[in-house]
Amino acid sequence: MVDNPLAGFGKDNRGRSLEDADELRRALGKMLDQANATLKAFEDARAETGALVAEGRSEDGLVLVVLDDDGSVSRVDIDDSAMGHPASIGRSVLDAIHRAQAEHARQMAAMADKLAGMDVMKMVDDAMPEEMRERFKREQPRW
Repeated sequence: MVDNPLAGFGKDNRGRSLEDADELRRALGKMLDQANATLKAFEDARAETGALVAEGRSEDGLVLVVLDDDGSVSRVDIDDSAMGHPASIGRSVLDAIHRAQAEHARQMAAMADKLAGMDVMKMVDDAMPEEMRERFKREQPRW
């Protein structure tokens, strides 16, 4: 939570002195500094996120899905041995996509944690279905 530099700056502007105007200028300067710091933190987080790549491999190991920094599917690799089981390919692809999306959400939450100073990772974990959360904890390292 960012402090409001204007908090407590008089409610009645009648008869305010030049000293009060200087106080207001200092408060506005502090607000500008805070806004610039927030913008810099956002730009830094976005630059780091730009390099973000999330991967998800299906439980059977036959499909790998890669998401780019926007969360869009950028690559799908299907193992040649999956061709012998065409009925299960769809399930494997969906499983890999879901795992990649969970990884992407966790990486984005980690960026938001840095930027917002709040526990976005916990919010993502809480929103994730229990089965996926447990499976993710077993299979993926946490940062």
